Amino acid sequence: MTLEDLYKRYIQLWPSQVRVSDGYSIGTSYMLPSLSKFHAEIEDQISHTVDQWGNIFTWSMFQVCHEFGQQALQRGAEFLDVTSIPLEVIDRRVRVNLESEGWASERAQYQGLSSNKDIEPTQVKMQGVFLYNLVKPRRPSMLDKARTFAIVAHGDQKYGEQPYAYHLDAVAALLAPYGEQAQIVGYLHDVVEDTAVSEGLVQSSFGEHVASCVSLLTDEPGNNRKERKAKTYAKLAQVSGPTELALVVKAADRLANVRACVNDRKRSLWEMYRSEHPAFTHAAYRAGLCEPLWSELDLLLSESAFDAKV
Repeated sequence: MTLEDLYKRYIQLWPSQVRVSDGYSIGTSYMLPSLSKFHAEIEDQISHTVDQWGNIFTWSMFQVCHEFGQQALQRGAEFLDVTSIPLEVIDRRVRVNLESEGWASERAQYQGLSSNKDIEPTQVKMQGVFLYNLVKPRRPSMLDKARTFAIVAHGDQKYGEQPYAYHLDAVAALLAPYGEQAQIVGYLHDVVEDTAVSEGLVQSSFGEHVASCVSLLTDEPGNNRKERKAKTYAKLAQVSGPTELALVVKAADRLANVRACVNDRKRSLWEMYRSEHPAFTHAAYRAGLCEPLWSELDLLLSESAFDAKV
């Protein structure tokens, strides 16, 4: 598989130009809403297939377009010409992403830019405009918006060796039985704590209820983890009413973390979560709220569970 093969196959899903003039900065990061919208639409189309090449190209293109879009915005440009991005840049990004865990098969097959083939961007651009207009993408849902918002906000942050989206998707999957609002909060649960996003921006983008839940999920300040968690658990212990949704998300977040440290054989992390479990349960558990999450969490943190890998 060459870069040219990927480009010809998937560039048709992308518009020839993306507006960047609606972008804005958040600290040292940038949000590009129009680009995020297109990415969510394209990703939705790709997600209905088992085409891993489509997944890797779509994510790589989004990263490259975000980088070039930021530069275009800083220059005062209104649009980013997607098809003007050099293939060499896309190739480099694809190669970096293929180094992530889980892409060994595709990494072995990928040949990069072909030395004896050439591609005419203007021809592909015209094809891309025509075919994109034939595909009528649905309007992104608030869940799409939350996922894209969170991915952009977290930027290059990692969850272990994985992109941070790996953890966010894991939390959202656990929250699927509890509704879209729970998944939206799940995607956003770390944006105030770990990025430059403010609670006010979350509220203006997703509403007061979501922002209140994200606020509850944001660790209180402290000199160390023990102090931060003590203050945060005291806050969670007082939660009642509609914002108990935050407690469902908290349980899903903790379960995703514990699953990861068991699967990745990170004993010290497992022991930390196990030592915190009584205080965490006292603060966040509510009978009947999300029993399946708590049942698995209790099991994974039971004595000898790490060695048994239950």
